[in-house]
Amino acid sequence: MAAPAAPPAGRSREATARRGNAFGRGVLSNLTNPKAAAFFGSVLTATLPPTEPTAVKAAAVALIVAASAGWHLSVALLFSSPATRRWYARAEPALNRVVGTILVVLGVILATTP
Repeated sequence: MAAPAAPPAGRSREATARRGNAFGRGVLSNLTNPKAAAFFGSVLTATLPPTEPTAVKAAAVALIVAASAGWHLSVALLFSSPATRRWYARAEPALNRVVGTILVVLGVILATTP
């Protein structure tokens, strides 16, 4: 049996294993997220008529999977940059306040709309 490959230069086997474990947890989290299935299920149900050929339905699902993979890969690449992580660490409190305020305002509007 072949020996396992050596970790990349400057990384221990434990660091490499943790990184792979994080990737696996992220994939599992996204695949088992019921919100995504409910959202895309409702969008596809509303936009694709039942008479649509199976090939068109499969193409729509493939397009959604490709767009989702592209988005997640882009975010991962963006946040793998140390400069982006430093910027986000500084901006996170302000971003949380802004988004929180927007969500509260939208909630109040929703609650007071007849």
